[in-house]
Amino acid sequence: MKIIETELYLAKSATAGVKDGVSEAGEVSEVVFTPALSDVKAESAAPEFSACNGVGLCLGFFDGVHQGHRELLRTLIYECGKHGYSPDVWTFDTLPKFKRPGIVTGLLQTKEQRLHDLASIGVARTFIQKFTPALADLSGEDFLTKVVLPNLPVKLIVVGYDFRFGHNMSWGVEELANFSREHNIELRVVPPVTIGTETVHSAKIRTAIAAGDLSLAAKLSGRHFTLAGRVIKGNAIGRELGFATANILVDESRVLPPHGVYRSLTRVNGRAYRSISFLGIRPTVNEKQKHLQLETHIFDAAIDLYGSEINVELWEFMQPEKSFADLASLKSAIKQYCATAIKPNKVMEEMYLSMTVGNINVYYLPTDRFVLSRARIMFSLPLKPESAAVSVALSYLTSVTAAYPEENLLNKHLKNLYNASIYADGQKAGDIQETMIRVNALHQTPDGSKPFAEALDLALQCLLRPALNEKGGWRQDVFDRVKQNALDEWAAQQAYKPTAAWCKTLRLAFPDSVYSMSSIGDIEYLRQLSIADVERAYRETLSRAKVDIYILGRPDADLEAVLAERLPELAKFFTNPIVEIVPGRRPHPTSIQGCGSFTDNGQLEQSRLNVLLDTKIPYTSIKLISLALLNYVIGGDSSSLIFDLVREKHGLAYEIYTSILPFRSVLAVCAGIHPGEEIKTKTLLREALQEWKEKGLPEKAVARAKKMMQNEKLLLQDRPAALLEYYIRQLQSGWNLRPETYSEIVKAVTLPELQALAAQLEWKVDYSLQPTTDNKNFQEEMWGKIK
Repeated sequence: MKIIETELYLAKSATAGVKDGVSEAGEVSEVVFTPALSDVKAESAAPEFSACNGVGLCLGFFDGVHQGHRELLRTLIYECGKHGYSPDVWTFDTLPKFKRPGIVTGLLQTKEQRLHDLASIGVARTFIQKFTPALADLSGEDFLTKVVLPNLPVKLIVVGYDFRFGHNMSWGVEELANFSREHNIELRVVPPVTIGTETVHSAKIRTAIAAGDLSLAAKLSGRHFTLAGRVIKGNAIGRELGFATANILVDESRVLPPHGVYRSLTRVNGRAYRSISFLGIRPTVNEKQKHLQLETHIFDAAIDLYGSEINVELWEFMQPEKSFADLASLKSAIKQYCATAIKPNKVMEEMYLSMTVGNINVYYLPTDRFVLSRARIMFSLPLKPESAAVSVALSYLTSVTAAYPEENLLNKHLKNLYNASIYADGQKAGDIQETMIRVNALHQTPDGSKPFAEALDLALQCLLRPALNEKGGWRQDVFDRVKQNALDEWAAQQAYKPTAAWCKTLRLAFPDSVYSMSSIGDIEYLRQLSIADVERAYRETLSRAKVDIYILGRPDADLEAVLAERLPELAKFFTNPIVEIVPGRRPHPTSIQGCGSFTDNGQLEQSRLNVLLDTKIPYTSIKLISLALLNYVIGGDSSSLIFDLVREKHGLAYEIYTSILPFRSVLAVCAGIHPGEEIKTKTLLREALQEWKEKGLPEKAVARAKKMMQNEKLLLQDRPAALLEYYIRQLQSGWNLRPETYSEIVKAVTLPELQALAAQLEWKVDYSLQPTTDNKNFQEEMWGKIK
């Protein structure tokens, strides 16, 4: 990611003539921009201040940009996305140093790493202020009124629950709340993020790193501890021993883990390589060396890195630093360390960005625990009525290819690849259409062949070499078939009354919005779709879609070769993506617009009832995990509260359950109800909600739901398709939580926290689809049989 730095002294005019050193304190030394944000242009910063709708601001140093910081920043970006504000950060060039006995000191990140993380999360601008004695002497009020507000049209401030600032840290949340009310500024105070028994703080992460507990540090940070630098010339002893290394000098003012050997991941030139690293002073080869060095040996690649900037992520501490009697002993030990480090293990089983080629990102989840490997080639475009053309285009491309121009030929070839599968699929993420090609195949057979690498290669070729007619156009017969399949699928969905009722509920809740639209767009557009429309959608997808490839499977040289050959060719086409997935900004945040109670009649056996209960939680917030737990308590399964109330105690429903709308903080109740009992069911639900608000939730029900939810996340480890989908959603949410970490957060949710959340539930929309009157006798008979 490119970061542009520009010096901009915005505060000078505002502080001119101010006494007692405020002018010095008010100087902004630089502003860092993220050019990916379309409404902020680095080359013309000043005019944008007056042009934007306002500014949302986070204040702080953000060392480590850990999970607590990320919660703040995601909330900022979400709230700014709703109002059209610019999501900005005001920070400082140095961290005030407070020496306390027993406290680990040192920075978690370099300035460049900190700015990169802020930008990658979605921050538009970062204002870096010189931390001077004059600034330290300012009260909280003076800092805001004389430094910040004269420079920025602040409409929103987001801070943490323990935020303090101003001279002697005299101002906190209470003072800031009073100030915000007086100046008509919206204030959001974000509660702590707790993982297991740990509340996330920079100090805890520093302590974990210093102790060598990189797993805990990564869990609290949401990323792995990273050392960066330019590769320098070494004495080439590693090369002589058969283990060439890239060496960088280490800034010893940073907090550092113990000297020793580490499993690592090394990033250079848009690629991530599995590696093994040594942090220390190399006592065996240079007794006189005093400066600290990081030596990294990259697996599966022989590349000259001298002079290159590399980033080395330390994932796991393996062995403390030790001195060997001679080079032969050192070589033997290195060989053993490498043999251990290169094997996939539980620590390394985590999705990471493996490579970037042009605008194509490849994410890898390395594991050797499954026979099948899987890939998702995902195309993200704005969801609109015309999106049906994209879905049909992908189905066409995976039905026949230039190499296999008939469907039976392609199927035969896939069968020869040990029943590999390649097919198109689609879903929506808020206002984003996600169409994808799914690839599933055996990773390797006993005879040594690699079906998965071959299947992935074929899938990538499908995109560039469609089956054409003799005139060079798309084939009408294939188009007609895939279009009819799409129409049949749509008709089947609408014929299923629960789906039809759900679609109507979404249209009522989100009128005139794509949020109520199917993932394939508008049905009328699909009916009128022509082959010219599909060809045009294909060209748009090639040039304008955001493309991400997700792979679960064993690290493999054949797979690397396929990607190395095909991706540069693909990258020539995907040159102008129009969608940037930034949690909180895209998918765009939205609230339920339609409110009320609605009823329709239709030909169905049982009534359908859907209720939407809204909350104020940003869909990006890690607190959405608490809402997921509440979902389990209220209607997650046959032991849930509303199932017991509505079906078991009152016999009003044959099914009733709850779910959470993706990319919304909305709890949905869905039920199949005995005709004529709709009003009674709604009354019971309203009374239950009120009772939970007033008396709280049953402790036993919460404990049972916690256990069930924790087990479900842990069982993901044995379900590869679900595990891959889980990590994709983690990346899209910005959480970056391993399943076991997710489970720990569930465990840490308190009963009062859950009860407070239940009290926030707001009944917004209910919709009933009831049988027509002439079907009443038939329904009564059917209901009697069900009872």
